[in-house]
Amino acid sequence: MFRSGALALAALFLGTSCTPPSTSASTPAPLQAGQTIPISFSLDGKEVYRATLTVRNLEETGARSKDAQGLETDLVALLEKEDFVDPDFAQQRGKAAPPISYDEVIAFLDQHWDAEFGDSGDPGRNAKEFLEVLNDMEIDIPMFVNEFKKLGLSLKDYLTLISYIDGYDDLLGGNGFTEIVDSLAQHGLGLKDFLLYLEASEMTTLEFFAALIGQQQTFNHFLKESAAAEKPLPESLKALKALATQAGETFDVSEPFFYTKTWSVLEKGNATGTKGHVLNSRYGHPSWYTGGQVVTSGLRKLIVGAPENPLAHCEWKVTCRQGVTPTGASIGGRYLQDIEVQFTKIHTILGWQLNGKMVSSGAMNEGWSQAPEPKAYHRLMIIANFLFDSGYRFTDSYTISPKNGIQAPPTMDWQYVWTPFETVSLKGLP
Repeated sequence: MFRSGALALAALFLGTSCTPPSTSASTPAPLQAGQTIPISFSLDGKEVYRATLTVRNLEETGARSKDAQGLETDLVALLEKEDFVDPDFAQQRGKAAPPISYDEVIAFLDQHWDAEFGDSGDPGRNAKEFLEVLNDMEIDIPMFVNEFKKLGLSLKDYLTLISYIDGYDDLLGGNGFTEIVDSLAQHGLGLKDFLLYLEASEMTTLEFFAALIGQQQTFNHFLKESAAAEKPLPESLKALKALATQAGETFDVSEPFFYTKTWSVLEKGNATGTKGHVLNSRYGHPSWYTGGQVVTSGLRKLIVGAPENPLAHCEWKVTCRQGVTPTGASIGGRYLQDIEVQFTKIHTILGWQLNGKMVSSGAMNEGWSQAPEPKAYHRLMIIANFLFDSGYRFTDSYTISPKNGIQAPPTMDWQYVWTPFETVSLKGLP
């Protein structure tokens, strides 16, 4: 599943008088319903993806509200048109599903959301509350609506399920409901498919997530391990259930890696220079490694707004020291050190900010027990935002290994799904 993007625009503005790299001295005008925002992503100087967002108002005319500054609180920017310009890039990223339409969002609010949260004396669709809930849960509008349709649950039960999944994932440092739906999609599964598999294995969602927590295993790691072992998912679920019921059983981690889970790369438009690593868990301290060579990805460029007058514009490359080895260790292997996002350009107009972080979703061992070689998966997330509560997040993914350096995610037997744009709460960001 490809998730198109939507942005809560309660405090989002469009600049009109700035040309990079100077900074506008005037206050940008607020966005209005019907306006568009172009997006462009380039790799090594070649545009490979472009999209257009259209600003929409989700509330009925008579019930629209404004904040203390007089700005409308019910605006969103829906991704209504996108184009994988480069065919090779499109194949590498996976096939995109059509973005969700404005009419579909309105139908959901009228038929489900307002019926659950409104009453006879409550005007409008409660769109403001809808955007606040999704922003707090860090779930994009298209994902929220599409998964609701697929599951067939009542809205109350659906929200309960999301809250429970988020609660589980928080304990292991994951990204909650969104990450779990994306992880399933990468293996050709939907959330409904997974819940049916759980039911067939006679496990409740509570038992399943409790078992993962007991084994200190993330959901994404569980799926990757199952795929790497070429096991059907029901078989992996039965094995997990058996482990969970064995009192005093200690989980033997098959991937002996010590890695940086999340680190800041951009803070209010300034590069942090912070680095990550994937090392052996027995010899985890970075200073205990030597050798290797520095490798570099291609140059990326992201432009939000018109290219000749962007709202936000940044360019970067990812570098890493691959193939480092532990000093004086009894276990060999090759590892990854100094994984860094190096920005060559960062520009925003007055009032806009760029924040970002790198997230590792885990590592698979391509070597053997006495000579591990991690293949690590990383996602760079860059957030362009105005003011404080919401932003527009761009996600680009990398596969890094001691043998092959930095690569884009490869084409695999299961579909790789790229979700470049989404609504995001700024809570927890640098």
